[in-house]
Amino acid sequence: MFSVGRRWSTWAVSVTAVVATLVAAGCSSGTDDADPGSSTLRFGYVGSATDYPADEIGWALHTGLAEEVLGEYGIDSVERTAFGTGPDLNEAVIGGRIDVTSSGDTPALTARGTGAPTRLLALPSSSDSIIVARADGPADITELEGRKVAVVKGSTMHRFLVDALDDNGVEVELININSTGDSIAALSRGEVDAVATVRYMEVVNAALTGGQIAQIATAADYPGLASLRVHTVTEDFVDSHADFPAGWADLRARAVEDITARPAEYFDWLAELTGSPRTDVESLYPIDTINAESTDPQWVDWLTGTKDFLVDQQLIRNDFDIQQWTIA
Repeated sequence: MFSVGRRWSTWAVSVTAVVATLVAAGCSSGTDDADPGSSTLRFGYVGSATDYPADEIGWALHTGLAEEVLGEYGIDSVERTAFGTGPDLNEAVIGGRIDVTSSGDTPALTARGTGAPTRLLALPSSSDSIIVARADGPADITELEGRKVAVVKGSTMHRFLVDALDDNGVEVELININSTGDSIAALSRGEVDAVATVRYMEVVNAALTGGQIAQIATAADYPGLASLRVHTVTEDFVDSHADFPAGWADLRARAVEDITARPAEYFDWLAELTGSPRTDVESLYPIDTINAESTDPQWVDWLTGTKDFLVDQQLIRNDFDIQQWTIA
């Protein structure tokens, strides 16, 4: 038993080792020996369960808008690669197999703090982590005192869980389970009492709508603890494609404009892509959480808070300045 948010030195060593070790990662549609100076963009994202990322970039890739827009900036083609976890994606970046990434804030920050040669491209969207329990289990975060809570350590949900528990003076036994599906299964078997997760995962949404589990806390009630999606680009790619940051910003703006103009088509595509019920996708993937601009001052503050948390937890080896990391 311990106070969550105070003792993670062992995990810090393991995270640093994983990020520093260059092993094969994920299910790749790209090539390992692509020339960073070529006109092919190697795009990697976290989300191995889907053929495209479930967002405006995925929509742009699906419709052909991505190659149309990026072609105006000297990019002839885009090779997309899906990865199961943020560490897998980070390994590919360090190994020189990916040029641009899309992931949660924690994997992107951990990679940069461990020496990955990346720059921050955009903070495209936000989402709220949640804590769920069985329908007949704890009804409030304060009822988790002394209980077992599952989370992916070092994830975006981890920071929310730690700070929310600390804010309420609650101590738990934290259980590291690296799969959302496994976490929900452990919850249903009574092996853990709660899970920190996100609602847009289909296994979570299905259990919530089916009444098997209930939400007992949300980051929406804790200012500054929202999870951010982060886009990064390698320094080598920017050095050889000076116009790319402007091209990526243009792509995102035009993609958001497109899905805003035809939301029904966008949500139909998301339902087919993710397997989520069509009635649920509008609440699971709301368009109004997508920021058409590259950054938002408030979101930069949130990102800085997450980075500081990771430094405090010794999950980031070397501290760095978010503003200096950001491409102007």
